[in-house]
Amino acid sequence: MIGKGYMGWVAVGCVLWATACHSLTKQEGNNQESVTSGKPVRHGFSRPVPPQAIVDPQKRVSWLVEHYWDTYDFRDTTLIADPEIAEQAFVDFIVLLPRVEKTAADHALSRMVDSTAAMMRVFEYFTDLSEKYFYDPNSPYRSDDAYIAVLKAILKAPVDSLYKIRPEYQLQMLLKNRPGEVAADFRYVGTDGKQGRLSAIKADYTLVFFHDPECPECNRVKEYMELNPVFGEAAASSKLMVLGLYLDENIDAWKKEPHPAFMLNARDMNQEITKKALYDIRAIPTLYLLDRQKRVILRDITIEHLGRYLSAELQ
Repeated sequence: MIGKGYMGWVAVGCVLWATACHSLTKQEGNNQESVTSGKPVRHGFSRPVPPQAIVDPQKRVSWLVEHYWDTYDFRDTTLIADPEIAEQAFVDFIVLLPRVEKTAADHALSRMVDSTAAMMRVFEYFTDLSEKYFYDPNSPYRSDDAYIAVLKAILKAPVDSLYKIRPEYQLQMLLKNRPGEVAADFRYVGTDGKQGRLSAIKADYTLVFFHDPECPECNRVKEYMELNPVFGEAAASSKLMVLGLYLDENIDAWKKEPHPAFMLNARDMNQEITKKALYDIRAIPTLYLLDRQKRVILRDITIEHLGRYLSAELQ
């Protein structure tokens, strides 16, 4: 985000996630060179060049984000047949977004979607790319804020309502439990049969850890928490409650599941979270960090990010 959505992207150079990538974004060693030379990304599309009168590097980036698609012909369906043209252009565009204000990034994404609406093949291609890069839980460019901007543009686009059913649901889920909002309350039950509510937990921080006993990545997260002393120490001093939540129905596996001693191993009582779709859970594990009032601080983050955050806050 500027916030999590944009600035929280994992910056891995400009490595194209699912296809080979030749990055055209330059490292600005002296911070004076423009991020673009105006050279073609591939045949068929050349990025616009900021006017020479704009000399400030940040203003050049802002200009480029605003005008990035000006020379792209969204009516030309041959461009989307070659990932080295359309998909590469898309990736080179989205890596610029964290460098501008959120409002500017949102506006640029909305304009991109609007430009595709006249050709349904192109509209579907670019909206699918947006889902792949912004919404897929395994994408290094994942960004809730960016995808929210895309979804809002899709819902306003002059296309058949059938194309809006899934985006409408995705937007509804993404807007739940946003940072700064009070997290949805729910009931849980522990392996000892004791019941509780999220809202009744007394701790400076509550980590809601959606997991599964048969999930290898969940086991890695638990191991990380055991090895990183910040979790155990914060839990011992009642500054942190780690609430592990199992959402499925294999009760035997859940009860036998190994977990850190400081983690409350619980399950979704009566599958309330699942049936009411209280949380946006695209993959397991999913982590939410809440404050004492149960407002969302961080959502759907890596355990490493969480460890760094808690280390800084609790030192």
